Amino acid sequence: MALNKTATMKYKQYTLEDFSDIGCISVEDMTKATADIIKQQIEAKRTHNWRGLEERQSNQMLVDVDEFRTILCLELRETGKENVLRAIKQLEKREDVLLANPDYFVEFFANPIPTPTYYNFQWPVQKISLPNAWDLSIGKNTVVVGVMDSGIQGTHPDLQGRLATNLCADFTTGTTLTPNPTDSASGMGHGTLVAGIIGAQRDSGVPGITGVAQNIRLASLKINDPDTATNGTQLTNAISSIHRAITFATNNQIRIINCSTGYRASDSWATSTHRSTLQTAIQGYPGLFVAAAGNEGWNNDTNHIYPANFNLPRLISVGASTSSDSRLSNSCYGAISVDLFAPGENIYSANKNGGYSSASGTSLAAPHVAGVAALMLSIDPTLSAETIKAVILNNVDKAADGVSTSITNNCVSGGRLNAFKAISAIAFKTSNASGGISIDGFTNGYTMPNNSNLVLPDRFAPQVSTEQQNVVAIGNSAFTNQNQITQISIPDSVTSIGSSAFKNCTGLTTITLSNNLTSIGAYAFEGCTNLNELHIPYSVTNISKDALRNTNNIPIYINGRESVPSTFDVNWNSSGNPVYLNGSLCTHNSGTILIKLNDALHGYLCNKCRTVTSKAAHTAGPPYTPFDSPFGMPRHFASCICGTVLAPCIGFAPPGQQAYCIYCGQPIDNLINRVYYDFDEMIDYLEQHSHTCCDH
Repeated sequence: MALNKTATMKYKQYTLEDFSDIGCISVEDMTKATADIIKQQIEAKRTHNWRGLEERQSNQMLVDVDEFRTILCLELRETGKENVLRAIKQLEKREDVLLANPDYFVEFFANPIPTPTYYNFQWPVQKISLPNAWDLSIGKNTVVVGVMDSGIQGTHPDLQGRLATNLCADFTTGTTLTPNPTDSASGMGHGTLVAGIIGAQRDSGVPGITGVAQNIRLASLKINDPDTATNGTQLTNAISSIHRAITFATNNQIRIINCSTGYRASDSWATSTHRSTLQTAIQGYPGLFVAAAGNEGWNNDTNHIYPANFNLPRLISVGASTSSDSRLSNSCYGAISVDLFAPGENIYSANKNGGYSSASGTSLAAPHVAGVAALMLSIDPTLSAETIKAVILNNVDKAADGVSTSITNNCVSGGRLNAFKAISAIAFKTSNASGGISIDGFTNGYTMPNNSNLVLPDRFAPQVSTEQQNVVAIGNSAFTNQNQITQISIPDSVTSIGSSAFKNCTGLTTITLSNNLTSIGAYAFEGCTNLNELHIPYSVTNISKDALRNTNNIPIYINGRESVPSTFDVNWNSSGNPVYLNGSLCTHNSGTILIKLNDALHGYLCNKCRTVTSKAAHTAGPPYTPFDSPFGMPRHFASCICGTVLAPCIGFAPPGQQAYCIYCGQPIDNLINRVYYDFDEMIDYLEQHSHTCCDH
C-alpha cells in the first residue's frame, strides 16, 4: 500500500497496532531508505549545503520530493484471496492511504520482477496491466524495436545486452553504423529515456527499472538531438535523417519504430514539401510506426503535429495520460487525429548518465505502445502492422474502466492503452458464447514459459472483433496438457468451465475459480496431480462426472454450503477426495443411498457431499433378458441389489458353429455373417453405453 503525500511527509513509523482491524502480522516500510534521502535533500535545500549528496546529484539520482510516497508491505494472518481483497477495501477507506494493491511479487512465478527503488515508482506497470501481460510474454530477442531519437546510452546497466549492436546507426550525417551507441542529448538523454521504457531489462543486478518488453532488442536510430533542435535548419536535417533511418529499418526488417519527436505545421520553416516527403517515407515503411502526439496541449484535429498527424494505416499517434487516467495537460489530443493515450506523467526511466530520472510528455507515452507491440510480435511474428494497430486500439480501457472523458472524448479509440487485453487477443483462441466469448486455448504455435502463472482476462476484443466482449466460458479441452502452467486465476466474468478444460495440467498447483462460476464440465481437472486444494464457490450448481478424477486426493472446499446441489453428477468426485462443507470435513454419516454408477459398479451415495463410497462390482442374477446391441459384445439385462444392470453374454460352441448365451439364450456372434458398421456410428453408440470391462 502507498500513503498519500500528507501522511508520507510525516515520516511516521507504522506498527501492527495501526492495522489491527485487518489482522496484520507484520509491517515493512519498503521505502525507509528513500525517506532518509528525502530528509537529507530537504535539509540540503533549506541550508544550501549539499555535502554528502554530491555524487547522487551529479548522477541525476536525486529523488523527486513531490512525487515520493511511502510504500508499506503488510503481511496478513489470513492470506486467502477473499481476505486480501477485504483488507484492501478496508485500507482504501483510510484517510492516509493513497492506494492499496495485492503483493504482485508472488505472482511473478516464472519471471521474477526486480526489487529496486525505482520500480516502485513505475505506476504505468499496474495501470496498463503489465504483470498479467508478462505472464504471457516478456518478449523475444528476435523482435527489434528501432528508437528513432537522440541515440541510446548502451552502457547503462539496465540497457546492457539489450541492444542489437549490428543494427545501431547514426543518421545525422549519413548512415554510420555505431555498435556502441551513445546519447548526444543534453540533460537526462531523451533517447535513453525512451529506450528504457521500451526494453530495459528487469533484473540488471542494480536498483533500476523494468521495460515493457525486457527480452526484445533495441536498435539506436540516431536522427537528431531533440533537446537542442529548435530551429528550421536542424529540424530539416532531422527530417532527412528520418528518411535514412526509415530506409535502414526497412532494409534490415526492423518491424517497429518509435518516434518521440516531431514538428508543428505552423512552424515558420515548415513547408508542404517537408510534410509530403516525410509522409511518403513513413507510408513506405512496412512496419509499425509509433509517434508521439506532441506536447502543445492543443487539438491536433485543427493544429497539426507531424509525423503524428499523418493518417496512415501503420502509424499510431499517442497522447499522454496521467496516473488518474486523465489527459496530461500539455498533451495534444484529437478525436480523429490521436489514436489512443498511454502513460506519460512522471515516468521513471534510465538516463544517459547511468542513473534514473523522471519525465513527462507524449515522448514517454509512445514507447509504452511500442513495447506492447513488441510483446505482441513476440507471441505471433506473423502479425501485420495493421493488425497490431487494430488490436491495440480495440483493446484500450474506456469510460467503463474508469478512464476520464478528457481521454475518451479526445482520441480515435476512446481510451488508454491496456497491455494485457491487447496481448490476450493475440495469445488466446476464442469462440462465440452466450453473453460473450469463450477462451478455447492458446493460439497455434504459442506456448507459455515453464512455471507460468496464467491469469485469464475478463474482457477483451479478439482479433476478429472490433468490440470488447466479456469472457464467460473456458472451452472444452482449452488448456489440456499445458504442463508448464503452475497457477491459474479465472476471472469473475466466467460462468462455465468446459469438459477437459485443464485435464492433465500436471504442473498446476493453484487455481482460483470465478466467484460467478455455475458449471464445471466432465474431466475438467482430471489428472492435475499437483494441485494443493480446490475451493469451489457457492455459485456452482453443476459439476459433471470425473471433474476431479486422479487429483491425488486433494481437499475440496465448497464454500457457503451445508450440502452440495443434487445437480452435481454422482461421479463428480469419482476419486473420493475429501470434501469440506463450510469448512467441515464430510464424514458421510448423514446417510447414504445405494446407486448404480455404470454397468460395472455400484456404490453408496452420500446425502451431503454426493461422494460415492464402498464401490463394488455388480452381482448379476435372474431374470435375464436379452439386450439388442448393434455393436460390441452381446449383452443381457440382469438383476442386482442396485437395480437392473447390463451384463455380457457368455456361451460356448465349436469353431464355425453358433454359440448361445447360457443365461439369456440369445445367439452370440461367432464371426459368421458379421455385419460391419460405420466407425463414427459405433463410437456414438459406445459413448452412450458403458460396458462391464471398464468405465468408458
